[in-house]
Amino acid sequence: MVLAFTTSGKALSEVNDASSKQSCRTFVQSFYDWCSPIANEMANPGKSSGPFFPYALTSRPEIFSGHLTRSLLKDHEAQAKATEVVGLDYDPFLFSQDPCARYVAEYVTLRAGHCFVEVHSVCEGKKSSVADVVPELEFVENQWVFLNFHYGKSDSGGLLASLKALSEVRVSTSSQMENIASPDGTIIASVKHTRASEATRESIIELLNPNRRLLAKHDYSSKDGEHGYGMVKGAWTPDSQFFVFSLESSGGHSAWHPRVYFFSRKQREFISLDEKLKDAVMNPQFTISPPDIVTVELMSNKQKRSVSLGKLP
Repeated sequence: MVLAFTTSGKALSEVNDASSKQSCRTFVQSFYDWCSPIANEMANPGKSSGPFFPYALTSRPEIFSGHLTRSLLKDHEAQAKATEVVGLDYDPFLFSQDPCARYVAEYVTLRAGHCFVEVHSVCEGKKSSVADVVPELEFVENQWVFLNFHYGKSDSGGLLASLKALSEVRVSTSSQMENIASPDGTIIASVKHTRASEATRESIIELLNPNRRLLAKHDYSSKDGEHGYGMVKGAWTPDSQFFVFSLESSGGHSAWHPRVYFFSRKQREFISLDEKLKDAVMNPQFTISPPDIVTVELMSNKQKRSVSLGKLP
């Protein structure tokens, strides 16, 4: 079954409201006619192969917006890795854990270029009195595309808002704090790690005096949890003059290239060791020896190099 409804090549603006409503309703009905038997089969305890919605997203990618697909798959991946509920616990297209035999697309509203269709479940021959779910669609490149799914009158932002809130909770509840004191006890490197369940952790590094007064700070986190850096290893040099740390990317960008930085107490700034050596560090597991020697493995010759941080130009 092809789930793309066209209007003889005409843009949505060129057809009247009645035709638009009918085409939108027909498209939504065809989607639910396709998905309900598959969802029921997958929900069978003896044949369960996981939730239905990832299957729908990968089987019919062209009928879902990219933003909706990415948000749902991100949530699904987070839940797959967790031992407790951290994501959706219902099918977002059906708004239920137990799918009904069929679903009926009924009342249609056109608003601001989007189409909203009230979908009712039919269980044991009885249709629900109110809509179970209201898909929101847009007509794009000669076909309807799902943008969001709404639930009930109290719905605020729909499925996308729920996915965003769940992602924010995963990030906030996965925060960890690590305090690394200098050997002389006069400075603390306070490292806050945050991590969405589906990503590598990201870090915020602060240098504090014993009274917790901020001396310096660098935030390596990103808004989406996929474009920042997380600390792999952090350590002070024995002379307490340098805090050395390595970073790895949180989203796979430049994953081959861990970065090594150090904080200089004298200069009160964060400095890239890669830039000082004019080479790329290839291993985040550096070593430190007295008084301020750091040894790293470099990309250019695949060999280790030891440098005194205090003697760098």
